[in-house]
Amino acid sequence: MRAIVVFSLALLLLLGADRAAAQTGAGRPVRTSLFSDRLPVVVGSVVTILVDEFTLTEANRDDTSTRDRQRNVGATIDANGSRSGGGLDTRNDLAQRFQGGASRSDRFRAEISVRVVELGENGLARLEGTKKMQIDDHEQEVVVRGWIRTADVRPGNTIESWRVADAELLYTSNGKIVKSGGIWDMLFNWIIP
Repeated sequence: MRAIVVFSLALLLLLGADRAAAQTGAGRPVRTSLFSDRLPVVVGSVVTILVDEFTLTEANRDDTSTRDRQRNVGATIDANGSRSGGGLDTRNDLAQRFQGGASRSDRFRAEISVRVVELGENGLARLEGTKKMQIDDHEQEVVVRGWIRTADVRPGNTIESWRVADAELLYTSNGKIVKSGGIWDMLFNWIIP
């Protein structure tokens, strides 16, 4: 019985020392629970954001205007029993109708690993990260910044982008996607620009 008590105390001391090391940043991070796969989120931790954003914008405009003008001028002169008359009528009708519509939809998907740069109150963490890619002459850069609840980080250290508060998702590209088709393509483009 005494051996069980001594073993239990030793185990509690080891677990307490491991937790203290994780909180101070020394040693390796430990799990927050014996039954959880979740690691604690500390400054310097890496979290993968799964970006899947969709936007849809529509604008429709329908203007109708009608203008109707009439002018009537008349004159009658009676001199020495002879009668004269005159008149002028003008009419100006104008009807216009303008219709227009525009719609745009964008879908942005990416996976980007970011670092925890600050811990806030109530279990919040601020994330920042940049991902740069260059394929042939095509360059892309994705920048992600924002705040998350550390409780929302899934066991694989991932979080969906819709859970990021004050999110900044910046995407830049140099726009060069394809290379030229060779000498014939260059010659054709030189003759007919």
